[in-house]
Amino acid sequence: QPFVWNQPVPTLAARENALIWARPLLSLLPQPNGADLGNDLAEWTAGLSRPARLDTGAVRLDHAFSSRVTGFSRYNESPSSTEFGSNPVNKLDLRSRSVTLGINLRARPNLVFDVHLNASSARANSVWHQVGTAATPACAFEAATNFFHAPGSCDYLIRLSIAGVGQIVTGSEGLRSQSQYQISPAGSWNIGKHAIRFGADYRRLAPLRKDATGSLSILADTVADLASSGNFWDATAQQQTISAVLKEISLFAQDTWRITPRLTATYGLRWEISPAPHPGAGTVFLDPLRGSPTTLQAIWPSTYANFAPRFGAAYQLTDRGRTVMRGGMGFYFDSSLSLATDLVNHGPLNVSHFQSGRSFVPEQLTFGFPSNLRLPVVKQWNVSVDQAFSDHDVLSVGYVGSRSDDLIRRELGGAGSTTLLLVALSTNHGSSEYHALQAQYRRRLARGFQALASYSWSHSIDNSSADSSLFWAGSSLTPAQDRASSDFDVRHSFSAGFTYETQHTARKSWWRGWAIDGTFRARTGFPINVLETEQYQGISYANIFRPDRFGSQRLWISDPSAPGGRRINRGAFQKAPNSALGIPGQGNLGRNALYGFGMSQLDLALRRELFVEEKRSLQFRIEAFNALNHANFADPISFLSSPLFGQSASMLNLMLGTGSPSSGLAPIYQAGGARSARIVVRFKF
Repeated sequence: QPFVWNQPVPTLAARENALIWARPLLSLLPQPNGADLGNDLAEWTAGLSRPARLDTGAVRLDHAFSSRVTGFSRYNESPSSTEFGSNPVNKLDLRSRSVTLGINLRARPNLVFDVHLNASSARANSVWHQVGTAATPACAFEAATNFFHAPGSCDYLIRLSIAGVGQIVTGSEGLRSQSQYQISPAGSWNIGKHAIRFGADYRRLAPLRKDATGSLSILADTVADLASSGNFWDATAQQQTISAVLKEISLFAQDTWRITPRLTATYGLRWEISPAPHPGAGTVFLDPLRGSPTTLQAIWPSTYANFAPRFGAAYQLTDRGRTVMRGGMGFYFDSSLSLATDLVNHGPLNVSHFQSGRSFVPEQLTFGFPSNLRLPVVKQWNVSVDQAFSDHDVLSVGYVGSRSDDLIRRELGGAGSTTLLLVALSTNHGSSEYHALQAQYRRRLARGFQALASYSWSHSIDNSSADSSLFWAGSSLTPAQDRASSDFDVRHSFSAGFTYETQHTARKSWWRGWAIDGTFRARTGFPINVLETEQYQGISYANIFRPDRFGSQRLWISDPSAPGGRRINRGAFQKAPNSALGIPGQGNLGRNALYGFGMSQLDLALRRELFVEEKRSLQFRIEAFNALNHANFADPISFLSSPLFGQSASMLNLMLGTGSPSSGLAPIYQAGGARSARIVVRFKF
């Protein structure tokens, strides 16, 4: 499926004026075909085709050993590949496989035991290369590795990052994988008015990072900096193979008690046991009181006090059961996987140090943990009312809330950092809360028609929206200054699905067997966090530098030439005074202060059963995604350093999905793209 991409690229003159080592890297970018943007940059716009492929297969066997003992086995394998980027492009090969075994024992009519065992793995290989080639010859960039005195072979993963342009990457990132082993025994016991469920869960997770080569990172503030020596920063990191093992154990018990014919209560307790892995040498631990390094230890103190209670109740307000009120609350401990994978990925940082000819930046970058780190716990509560208007129509209205004050937030430049060492500290300074009014209408199948419609009016607030993001904590910045709407906050969201089948109403034989399915989605926009530049000393932060809000200038202005017919007004912002001096500081603009484009999309499918017999059937189906071809645009570029600031650079599906492991599905499977259609023939026997 073709995608339209828009980005600034270096002009032809700027490429010729660059140092010899930089020219092959700049040649990887497409040549400009649009207006001059100033500062040695010009516009490039093109339609791209980035193929994606997914093959999936599954085998399942069910067997009854006796009237009381049954079992099943299941095997799944899904190899896939996708590409994203303009030029160079990233080719991702992914493979996931899973084996699951299950045994069910009916010891008594009211007592049942079951055990599930699973082994699964996921692998991702990532290679950056030029369009139209399988890979870029490594030694084509030997001049760069020689210039920066990179030891050993010229076979390096090279990253050139230019503010306002983005990254130019070439080489192989290597293998990232994770294996999992899990066993889950459980039992159900029905006795009188009680339905008791109990069990355990054991998981062993093993993430692995295996670099293909060493890496060379080069950072420049402008394209012009590449024309003379010493106006950029560089860093090297050696090839590494690192793994970790994480174990999680939990026990649970839950009782559903039918107190009266109209009142049912459910209550239970889950006990989480998460032994902390021990990191290798080089990991920094900090004394929380003095802020000084401590001896090597586990990432978090082991505890056997992680008890998570849950409680819920349902009450029928009327004898006929047409009105039901429900409520519940519970505590939930976060998985420790994200913390454990820091041991594998060295946090979000892959370089050991940066240095520059014009000013030496001696900081070494590493990751660390406070000695009192703890696993986050989330508190959640909800209440709802269901009202049935007939045997087929039900309306539900409810409130959902949650809160946590000890989420993982990764900070640089704060405790533990010195003039020679920057520590990416995994703190418990993160906090979040969520409140939502939710409504849902459900219609069961009646006269060939069924439907489901849901609406939510919500607000998510936090001071960090991802435990992989980095926040600058120096210059007296505090987490409270970053408290704002979450990156994924959506104030209004509506979705609906329906199915209409003609066999229930058709009188003519030719009209029977047809059906139409549809889904509709609409929401308001995501927040936009306006920052002055993508990086500070080569590191991307989620909170610096934010500019000052300038006067009474409008935030959005109409522009018929911009995607969506409007763009963010650059004149509404000006640099914070400190940032002009290169000192991390904040303007008066808050985090996520603006909101981007919303989206809406209608998907339709027309299907018919061509013939239906007792043992086989054939179905013909035509599906259209974004059937009305409604244009949904990605959020505008939010960095003032970009000459395309304030404009959307692609359709929404490219923003939501690049195909990378962190973003999810490939663009063709995401909402927000151009209209696409497919024909499906399904034979069931």
